Amino acid sequence: MSPNIIFVRVKDSYIYLKNILKWAKENPELKEAVDYPFEKLINDLDRTTDNFLTVFEKNKQFILKKIEDISGFKWPPNMPVIYVYPIAFFNSFSHPLFLRVGGIKNSKFITRKNGHILGTLIHELCHNNFINLSIDREMNENLIHFIVINILNDIDSVYTKEYTDFHEKIGKKINIDILPEPIRTGRISIAYFYSKKRSSETTP
Repeated sequence: MSPNIIFVRVKDSYIYLKNILKWAKENPELKEAVDYPFEKLINDLDRTTDNFLTVFEKNKQFILKKIEDISGFKWPPNMPVIYVYPIAFFNSFSHPLFLRVGGIKNSKFITRKNGHILGTLIHELCHNNFINLSIDREMNENLIHFIVINILNDIDSVYTKEYTDFHEKIGKKINIDILPEPIRTGRISIAYFYSKKRSSETTP
């Protein structure tokens, strides 16, 4: 059973945001966020999230099912709900799921594009879905990019471009070509491929 994805409304739960700003206020990356009017930051985050949710909600069940289909991992039963906390600084994170939806530059809130936000959310959801997959980080990240790009292509290729353009801009190369051919061509799931690989490695 797929988890329920619930976006935390910042206006109602702003304490997490206030604590991050307080605990990390000496971090140079947070200087502009610390100086930005807090009430305005709350409103900007909620406004951006509300706009994004018009895209996510109509595709939510498709996304969760597609992650499960490609990965081959069932959603864990101990994960009935995943809460998403919108942020405007640092990188997105999967546990708990902090999702960066914008940033502050030159005293202005800069909203990220919906394709970028959606791709990042799918990326972090994949981290929640992958179970006991003991592979190196580069392969793990590119497997997730593979899932993200497959899903975004099915929803809207404009979103795919917004996601890949951002990674190109920050110099993080997406290299799906390194993936095993049976996964890349969609013949078998990620979980099945690696379970067979482990079996062959442990069989005398």
